Amino acid sequence: MITFNFKNFRSRLDLSTFRVFLDNVKLFLDYFLLKKTAKQQINQLVKQLKQLHNVTDVIVVKRYPNSLQEITFKLLADVDFAKSLEIEKKAIDLIIDVEWFLCDFYKTEDWHFDMELVNNPDFSFVKI
Repeated sequence: MITFNFKNFRSRLDLSTFRVFLDNVKLFLDYFLLKKTAKQQINQLVKQLKQLHNVTDVIVVKRYPNSLQEITFKLLADVDFAKSLEIEKKAIDLIIDVEWFLCDFYKTEDWHFDMELVNNPDFSFVKI
């Protein structure tokens, strides 16, 4: 004859169910908190890029609508060639620092940022 103790079974079931619930809550919170961190870092980067000398505006162009992992930063500036090289060098340093921070933070290398310096912008395109 087989005896079965329902009391122990119920406590094991409840514990395993609770662990699954906690795992799901953790995934849910991680998704929103991590996405918030990326947005904060990108917004901070945009502010830093706007503070570069002779940069009038910065436009963020996402490759995919719901993803922040592939972005092109378009820096609008009305400068000559020599000054544009200075701006590009400083901007690339800032962008690489944020890109590497996000790669380390998320423990993935799926972050790809690019930069374009738009010289003599005519502002005829729509700002996103």
